[in-house]
Amino acid sequence: MNQTLNNASFIVTLICISLFFLATSSSMIVTFTEYKLHIHPLSIVLVLTLLSFLAGFAGLSRVDNGRTYAKSMTTIQ
Repeated sequence: MNQTLNNASFIVTLICISLFFLATSSSMIVTFTEYKLHIHPLSIVLVLTLLSFLAGFAGLSRVDNGRTYAKSMTTIQ
């Protein structure tokens, strides 16, 4: 379970980074999400980032090797 949680949080972290750059570079995306969802896109990125951060801490509870540790620390930082 922890390995799956660790991998999922790492993938969500990578998605959050790309969504952040996408949301800050295009005003059309900001306008579209505010009009359709009535929420700013950076708020969505913030929530996903916080969930990924908490999942990364949960993934640190059972670190088996250096690769898993490096992935967890990259997710948290």
